Amino acid sequence: MTDFTFRTGHQASDFILQCEYSGENCSYEDFSHVFSHHGNCFTFNKHDENNAVLLSKRAGTGNGLRLILGIETEEYTPSNDLDGDAMDAGIKLLVHGVKEPPYVKELGFVASPGFHTYVSLRKALIYGLPYPYGECLEVGSMKYFDHYSMSACRIECETYAVEEMCGCRLVEQPGDGTWPVCSANQTHLCAHPSLVDYNNGHLDINCSCREPCDVEDYPHVVTMSKLRPAFIEKLFHNTKHNMSETYIEQNVAVLSIFYEALNMETITQLPDTDGIILLSQIGGNMGLFLGASILTVVQLGEFLFDFMRAKMRMSGQEEYSGRAEKQIKNAWDINSTDTSLDTITT
Repeated sequence: MTDFTFRTGHQASDFILQCEYSGENCSYEDFSHVFSHHGNCFTFNKHDENNAVLLSKRAGTGNGLRLILGIETEEYTPSNDLDGDAMDAGIKLLVHGVKEPPYVKELGFVASPGFHTYVSLRKALIYGLPYPYGECLEVGSMKYFDHYSMSACRIECETYAVEEMCGCRLVEQPGDGTWPVCSANQTHLCAHPSLVDYNNGHLDINCSCREPCDVEDYPHVVTMSKLRPAFIEKLFHNTKHNMSETYIEQNVAVLSIFYEALNMETITQLPDTDGIILLSQIGGNMGLFLGASILTVVQLGEFLFDFMRAKMRMSGQEEYSGRAEKQIKNAWDINSTDTSLDTITT
């Protein structure tokens, strides 16, 4: 079934008509093959221990990847295509990190034949916080992938669902030899319906995916312009891809993927309060409240001291006034007696 799926799918040599990266020619041989829910999928700049990852040194349309692709609509076959996309004709693509598997069906965007599609990229790194601040997964373990990502986890969960329901796995799903690849009959009658039911939430499979704490994202803006079929016809005149203008309008798409700017946005989630900040706030509040309390006690003591001193001073003044008045009265009595004596003597 694996060989049949590969042979009956689009081949890179027929699909990729022209390739150019940073002004230099490339070819279909620079792409790596991988299966997806849509069949054959071809990845450019895939992470591989034997090959170095290509880097972009400049921004702009002339410094990215430009492809002229032939979608071969005449070779399309009738299929439900996992419930939904069989009505479309075009290219589905996805820009993702070099260590992430492509999850094209659910996350990809499209390029239509007869148009030149421009994809302007930016790079963003998002660093989240694990428990107790958030629910992201700091370190994840994968059975079939070396690097944990949301796409890898969803692919593995889909694989578990099909294996549990059908006893086999789809061609595009990873495996270690434990489960065989589903036959054509199993694929049509069990695997595809089970996968659709799982993605729609109708199957109770014990598998859940949490967002990783470190995420590499590529926000993009897609714009399109109409192709000139006459120019494309002259470009491929007298080649093995000799095409008419009508065929070009229905089957040829041009794709340019480039960086808008060679800068990177970093989003870091920070805790509102951590242990050090919490202790500092507690210490500050305690210092404030205790300081205010001590100050109040001191002020109250000072008030009582001043009040008692004033009271004692007033009491002393009253006692002194009474004593002075008594002395004056005694003096008057003495003087009066002297005067009487003097009178008697006279």
